[in-house]
Amino acid sequence: VDASAMGQGEQKVVMGYSAYLTVTMDDSAGGRAVRARVDSLVPDADAEPTIVSMLARTRGAAGGGFVGADGKLVNFSEMAADSPPRPTALKGLLSSLFPPVKATARVGEKWTDTTQAADTTNGMPTNRKTTANFTASEGAGPN
Repeated sequence: VDASAMGQGEQKVVMGYSAYLTVTMDDSAGGRAVRARVDSLVPDADAEPTIVSMLARTRGAAGGGFVGADGKLVNFSEMAADSPPRPTALKGLLSSLFPPVKATARVGEKWTDTTQAADTTNGMPTNRKTTANFTASEGAGPN
């Protein structure tokens, strides 16, 4: 929050959380179709209650979209687990994963990538640093 107009400084909220997602990708013309679901979100012990509330809405959220040949997530639509559906942080979480998925990965190969992304979630600017651990498994791809 920029409160400089009132003679105050910028106010920031910093918190961490662990996000556990299930992501399924299938080959498609010019890229990959992607489906995702938030299995759980675990906020750090010092998380602000407002942020914890936002994370709680994201649990169970699911959606789908497309990862183009350039590795970018596009045409993503999501549905919150509650009714009526409200925007969640799922798109931001998924955007943090791409493009680190290795096109040359072989079944059983493991690797770790760290990405950073900035976006707006529920009207709040959000900066994410994501460390993702990958394991390539047998599936719809060529490997």
